[in-house]
Amino acid sequence: IRDPSDSPQYQGLDFPMQEGLIPLRKDPLSGLWEFADMRTGEPPSLDPANNRWRIEEGTCMVFVLIPPGTHDIGDQDQDPSAPFYAQYARKFELGVNSLRLDAFLISKYELTQGQWVRQTGSNPSYYAPQDPALPPGELFHPYPVDLRHPLEHVGLLTLCSVLSRMGMAPPSGAQWETVARAGNTDEFPPEDWLRTGANLFDLSAAREAAGSNPEPWDDGYWLHAPIGTYAPNTFGLHDVYGNVSEYTSDPFVYSLVELRPRDGDGRSQVNHPQTAIARGGVFSAHRGLARFGIRMSRTSSSADSGTGIRPVRRIER
Repeated sequence: IRDPSDSPQYQGLDFPMQEGLIPLRKDPLSGLWEFADMRTGEPPSLDPANNRWRIEEGTCMVFVLIPPGTHDIGDQDQDPSAPFYAQYARKFELGVNSLRLDAFLISKYELTQGQWVRQTGSNPSYYAPQDPALPPGELFHPYPVDLRHPLEHVGLLTLCSVLSRMGMAPPSGAQWETVARAGNTDEFPPEDWLRTGANLFDLSAAREAAGSNPEPWDDGYWLHAPIGTYAPNTFGLHDVYGNVSEYTSDPFVYSLVELRPRDGDGRSQVNHPQTAIARGGVFSAHRGLARFGIRMSRTSSSADSGTGIRPVRRIER
C-alpha cells in the first residue's frame, strides 16, 4: 500500500496494521485493497466462476480501503450541461462540495443478519429466517431468507451502540456518496450499473407485490437478496444502489450543512440527535431512490424493513 508503483491510488499511504484485520487481496478490477475483519466471522473464499468472494452465512465483514483524496459530491440545478446536474434534486439536497477526505475503510457489502447475530445473539430483521419452532405459514410475510441477507429493521441508535464496540460506525454522507458515485458526476447511476448491480422494484417484485411501472428487468428477488448477489461498482462495492437503503451518520435538516474536512461529518454543525439520513435505493422502490444525491429522512430510533447499514471501520494509528 505504501509503494506507489504497486498501489498508485494510495499515494504512498502509511496504513499501519489493524487489530483483527487480515489482508485479502488487491481487487483486480478496482485496484483497491480488501480486508477480512476476523472478529466478525470466517474469511471468504474466491468463487472461481466469477472471481468474486463467495459469501456464506458465517462469512465475516469485508472492508475496502478507500484512498485519501479530494472528492466532489452533491447536486446542482443551474446548468444541465455541467457535472452534478440533478433535475429531481430537492432544495435541501442542492450544493456541490469539494471535500478532502482521509483514507477510510468501508464495508464491501451491507451488514448481514448473520454478522449481527454473532455480535448480539438476536436477529430483529423483519424479513428473517423462519423460526423452525413455528408451523409453516405462521409468519405474516413468509419469504425464503437466510443469514446472508442484509440486516434491517434496526434503528440507528441501536446500530451505533453495537458498532461502536467493534470500532465501527455509520459512514458520513460524504463517505457514502464518494463510494456510491465512484467518480460518476451524473444524477443517477448508469443504466448498466442498475441492471446488473441494483435490486430495485422490477419484474420479480411486480409479480409478487402490489405496484406499477416496474423497472424493465428481472433481478430474481422481490424483496432483499443475499449480499453480493449482484455486480459490484467500480470501487468493488456491492448493493450500493439497491437491496436496502443505508443509514449514514448525517442529521436530517432542510438546509445545507458545512461538512468537516477529513471525514465529511456534518453532525458537529447541527444538533439534531433524533434525525438521521438514509441513502441509496431499496428493493421496494424504483430507480428514483437510487439517485446519488438523495437524502431520505429517518428518526434515529425508528426501525425500517427497507433500511440497513454499510459500516465504516475506524483506522487505528
